Amino acid sequence: MLANCTSSFITRYFATAAPKAAASALPFANLAKAQAALTKHEDKLKKAQHDLLLKYASLENNRREREQNVREAEKKHVKVFAASIVDVATKMNEAGDLADQLASKEEASEKLKSVAEGVSIARDFLVRSVMLQKYQIEPFTVEKGEKYDVARHEIVPESAVKQVKKGEEAFVDGVSKEGWKMGEDVLRKARVNLTQKQ
Repeated sequence: MLANCTSSFITRYFATAAPKAAASALPFANLAKAQAALTKHEDKLKKAQHDLLLKYASLENNRREREQNVREAEKKHVKVFAASIVDVATKMNEAGDLADQLASKEEASEKLKSVAEGVSIARDFLVRSVMLQKYQIEPFTVEKGEKYDVARHEIVPESAVKQVKKGEEAFVDGVSKEGWKMGEDVLRKARVNLTQKQ
């Protein structure tokens, strides 16, 4: 009977002691797993944050690029419009000059003189008020002897110098048509005759 009791006690002891020992070791085992899982999730979070920052930077770059493209497109369209206004102003100047010549003749009628005056008023309004004040569109002067600048000058076919190669110098010998600019942007190059001598 004693043997039975002892064996029963031993069986019960080990039956209850083993789970207690396993349970006492369990938090440490779970802690290591939890730390490994936490580290893994922290790494995933860092990667996600990094990816988010990259996407945000990419979006910002795209936004800036779109804004720049819009500004450039607006500027281009304004320049195209301004160039067409320059053509109108040139025609108005030519019409005004012709009207002034005809009106200055002695045999000119009063009607012709009033038409010439109207053309002059319209020309002055367009050039001075609209072009100069509102849009800063104005003719630029080219002086005789000025160094040739491909950005500002266009060589006329009857020029003594037909072409200026890189490294060569040429100088303005005469201006056949004035150039126009809007701010610092050239709308129409001045048409010039060139010479090699200054």
